[in-house]
Amino acid sequence: MSDEDVDLVRAWVADWNEHQDLDASAEKYYADEIEFEVAFQGGRDLADATVLRGRQEVRDYFTDFRKPFGTVRYELDDVIDLGGGDVLALLRVFLQIAGSDAEVSPPPFAYLLAIRGRRIARVQDFPDRDEGLRHVGLASD
Repeated sequence: MSDEDVDLVRAWVADWNEHQDLDASAEKYYADEIEFEVAFQGGRDLADATVLRGRQEVRDYFTDFRKPFGTVRYELDDVIDLGGGDVLALLRVFLQIAGSDAEVSPPPFAYLLAIRGRRIARVQDFPDRDEGLRHVGLASD
């Protein structure tokens, strides 16, 4: 299933970029009881990290996150099959400020995704891409 898992992650990102539709994306790609860890600001172990549970929490969070932006576009630099339904996605996000042509991009990051039953069941957010690579044993300190 590893090729299918990698293909699922690629399709998820491509579909999101094409349609920008959180509801459709959640229904199509997320398990009912998805857990999505968000650690945009200070990192996974700090107080600002949170775990969203269920499709509705994920949709609500990212709907609020998107409000100041005209578009949110993701680029996949790499998708690495780790086996057992786990995939590491190395990404960049580009945020276009609403009402402007200006686009900003925070540093590259990583998502560790658990794919179960052809659905994304868990996402761990690593705002420091190297931390994500170290976490799965693909980089050393």
